[in-house]
Amino acid sequence: MHVDRDDFSAKYWLQPINLARNVGFSSKELNKVRAIIETEHEALLEV
Repeated sequence: MHVDRDDFSAKYWLQPINLARNVGFSSKELNKVRAIIETEHEALLEV
């Protein structure tokens, strides 16, 4: 899964959930993104 904002970019693997790459996001922001992914994990796998 790719997450982009302005010049920031992150990539997460969904199986298992793992940060693959990060350019610019703070640890706090990455934790928020991971929490959303964990909450919506089943729905994300259906897409």
